[in-house]
Amino acid sequence: MSEATLPKFISFRGHGEIDFSAPLLATEDLLYAFALPSDRASVQALVDSTLAAPSKGVVDYQVLGNYVLLLFQHCGHFTSPKKIGWAEDRETAFMIPLIEKRPNSIHPVKLVLWMPYLMIDVGLGMVTGRDVWGYNKTLGTTTMPHSPDDPAVFNCQTLIFETFAFDTQARVATLIEVARADAKPFGALTPTWSDGASALKDIADALGPWSRWRSMSSRLCCIETFRSST
Repeated sequence: MSEATLPKFISFRGHGEIDFSAPLLATEDLLYAFALPSDRASVQALVDSTLAAPSKGVVDYQVLGNYVLLLFQHCGHFTSPKKIGWAEDRETAFMIPLIEKRPNSIHPVKLVLWMPYLMIDVGLGMVTGRDVWGYNKTLGTTTMPHSPDDPAVFNCQTLIFETFAFDTQARVATLIEVARADAKPFGALTPTWSDGASALKDIADALGPWSRWRSMSSRLCCIETFRSST
């Protein structure tokens, strides 16, 4: 049998689902994002070791701004075109804005959003996200408010190691939590911007000094979510 006649993929659909056939359709989403001040040099070191080093200079990534985003999400309904059924999930993730460059290339400079860590509470989403799209996903429980009367607490618990050692047992514990200092309910949200231009201006100001990239704005073609290989 020649390589050309070999099947590209063997589906286990109907034999105990562990992932969903792509593309997924996700609806009824609720997403909160917190901009956290970060140590730019430390974040750049993570980017260099994880993204730039494996490419051996083919692709370069520079951290954009002095913030990372902490995301809490509830997806109320996700399903597959294979009509398996549907599920919901809650996720906690970090996202880092980066500038992508390809030295000695005619490709334009791009603004990309990289997720180095993501915790999700459903195995279907975790396996599909890792196997199909390459997100660095693990299982974790996310708690977040859904109405103004709910506690203003965003919490993520997952399996952690306090230290890396042979005698350290993994345990489930809180990885990160965001809450109101006055312990009041979440309350009603009010809009900060009334138009897209105002929102983009505030985002640009919050990103910090990046004047050397602004001259390339005519070549800044798109924003996309970046996935690392696993």
